[in-house]
Amino acid sequence: MEEQRCHGTRKDGRPCRVAFGLSADGLCLTHDPARAEVLAAARQARTAASHAKRQENRDKVPHGMPRRRPRTLDDVVQWASWALIAAATGVIDARLAHEIAVLCTTFRGALEKREYVREIKELRTRLASLQTPEDRARLR
Repeated sequence: MEEQRCHGTRKDGRPCRVAFGLSADGLCLTHDPARAEVLAAARQARTAASHAKRQENRDKVPHGMPRRRPRTLDDVVQWASWALIAAATGVIDARLAHEIAVLCTTFRGALEKREYVREIKELRTRLASLQTPEDRARLR
């Protein structure tokens, strides 16, 4: 005997696959217009719970963790240094320390690339100001 599934259609046009909590009309909570208020309340409760969890996690910031997000190379060094010490002392686990290290490396690379691009633009501007019209014609 095949399990009854929701008669609704998903946004991508495929049939809904939910098999629990079906109404007498064979619709799940998401597809049942008669239970729209229940769905809205459930979504609101989920949002509130998620917000509360994020706030709780913000309040549990590990000791010594940099409070400001990294913007400079010095900030990245501060974050990496903190993660190293925090992992070594057990404040954070190795997986989190690894993820922080990867993000610091990526961010550092982006900062360096941004600096290289600025330097190249500046050098091009300076080079253009040094060239004579004859030089420019020869380069074309």
